[in-house]
Amino acid sequence: MNQEKVSQEEAEVRIRVLYNDFLDESFKRKELLIPEHGFSALVEIPSARILFDTGQSFDILFRNMLNLDLKIEDINFVFLSHYHKDHYGGLFDFLKRNYNVTVFLTKDFPQDFKQRILNSGASVVEIKKLSTLFNNVATTGAMGTIIKEQSIIVMTSNGAVIITGCAHQGLLELITSVKILEDKIIAIVGGFHLFEKSEEEIRNIANSIRDLGVKKVIPLHCSGEIALKVFKEVFKDNFVISGLGGTIQF
Repeated sequence: MNQEKVSQEEAEVRIRVLYNDFLDESFKRKELLIPEHGFSALVEIPSARILFDTGQSFDILFRNMLNLDLKIEDINFVFLSHYHKDHYGGLFDFLKRNYNVTVFLTKDFPQDFKQRILNSGASVVEIKKLSTLFNNVATTGAMGTIIKEQSIIVMTSNGAVIITGCAHQGLLELITSVKILEDKIIAIVGGFHLFEKSEEEIRNIANSIRDLGVKKVIPLHCSGEIALKVFKEVFKDNFVISGLGGTIQF
């Protein structure tokens, strides 16, 4: 579904980029936002508002949210992709302002980390495997070997949208696992963690993702400049450029 032709009322999923390494070039008031290494996005579906990761600094996350006219108290759920500070660093200061949330995390997060969440008054749900969370929202469960990571899958009438923090588990492995739930994947959004790969490796990955039937790609955070260039060449009009302050909807 073309994001430019979908109104806010019609959108089945809307993703607001709250924390990212670079700004969205189309955002008109760039001086209001602070880009920094890390990732956070607000995933909105008709029944819930999910904070996907919290960046590494709550002060920056909070300022960016304020300047995007978003309220912390409107968030129902927090989803942590993996145990790296640039993805969970803002959590505990966030919980001081809104502890009426459920935090989804993988079982490999430290026990004292989980206890701090419980002590704040929030709820904790440990994710072990591919599973449904609630209305049309699922998780891949912990994937990968050295670094365990989970991604969100939002099911729409046109197929699945994948939101990933860093894709440490590997983009191809991630997409293949999602196709167990839904063969049609309309987009993958987030960090692709390809900045250490060669251009040839990235091109092979991009071609494989296209061949797996993924329609759109929106690389953010740790994807790397070469990856942005290559994915644009491979996906052409189905490459969507975004960044901090950007809105993506389907």
